[in-house]
Amino acid sequence: MIEGGVSAGLGLGVAIAAALTVTWLLNITHVLPEEANLLDRTLLQERVSPGWYSVVTAIAAGIAGMVAITERKTDTLVGVVAALALVPAGVAGAIAFLSHDPIRGWGGMALLAINVVLIVVSGVVTLLFFQLEKSDGKRER
Repeated sequence: MIEGGVSAGLGLGVAIAAALTVTWLLNITHVLPEEANLLDRTLLQERVSPGWYSVVTAIAAGIAGMVAITERKTDTLVGVVAALALVPAGVAGAIAFLSHDPIRGWGGMALLAINVVLIVVSGVVTLLFFQLEKSDGKRER
């Protein structure tokens, strides 16, 4: 379990570092003109402004991840959980900080924290549900 957490943390850190590096390179090479504000793009704006859609997505990701683990179908689904709920928020926050917009940057980091907590909590609740269901099945026999 600790190895999985370390692996997920390292992967997220690499994704955020890559986003920072690419955004920085695009800015210093003027590939992106200064008037092109990435944060005004709808997709990035959603990732730096926590809302109900984000909450529902994180809860669904936690449930799906735990179902995949309990059913031993972890080959791709757990990666999708990270890609859907964690990486975009962290990367959007990093881009916001690099674009000198700390308020949106902290919004992205807040969304990342909210997603981590909700994924863990919904995963634990799902696991408890499975355990309860399993113990009820044993009692009926």
